[in-house]
Amino acid sequence: MRTATGIVRLLGTRMNSTTRTAFEPEDPQMSTYSKTPIVIGIIGGSGAGKTTFAERLHARLAPDAAVLSHDDYYKHKPDMTYEEALAYNFDDPAAIDTHLLVEHLRQLKSGRAIEAPSYDFATHARTDAARHVEPVAYILVEGLLVMADPALREMLDFVIYIDVDADTRTLRRIERDCKERGADLSRAIKMYLETTKPAHDVYVEPYKHAADIVIPDALDDEALEVVAARLSALR
Repeated sequence: MRTATGIVRLLGTRMNSTTRTAFEPEDPQMSTYSKTPIVIGIIGGSGAGKTTFAERLHARLAPDAAVLSHDDYYKHKPDMTYEEALAYNFDDPAAIDTHLLVEHLRQLKSGRAIEAPSYDFATHARTDAARHVEPVAYILVEGLLVMADPALREMLDFVIYIDVDADTRTLRRIERDCKERGADLSRAIKMYLETTKPAHDVYVEPYKHAADIVIPDALDDEALEVVAARLSALR
């Protein structure tokens, strides 16, 4: 059912508070947080505002939340030339080391901290600035291809879909690629038409109806509060 603000409630959550298990810390490196973290997937088309919403939800749930960006798990390719980058499909699930992300989520769910990578799109390489992430109550995972891998989908306890119209998303994506990722306009348009849109049609749009909740915009305050309330009910 769609509310006045455009929020759509769908199938309901994949878990509830009765299915959550507690773990006992086995060594000093394990967190003292006593419950298994809830992993929340934040999905939607490129330019929908996934990163923005993840940051806003993180701030709303702080200090009990951490954010992992699927983009930071892109494979390390520091020797890629400009010409190779033009031909490389960054919207192919094979371009991302999702296996590492799944392993990191398993570690967090078992009570162990991780060192999350950080990726630089200008150099196509991971930086030396690994980020320490503790197994807090909510682990937010955002990215275009979060639903593309069955093992990653299996790790998600709750999924939020940001439903923004295609024209708005397209313009945002092209502007971002030009301003933040070193692409010129022709390259940004080429990437969108040849890789981003096909990836959206296969790996994003079909999962809209598998989400637990759909929101109309990353900056919708009421949607943020609805999501926060739903997540709080899971603890």
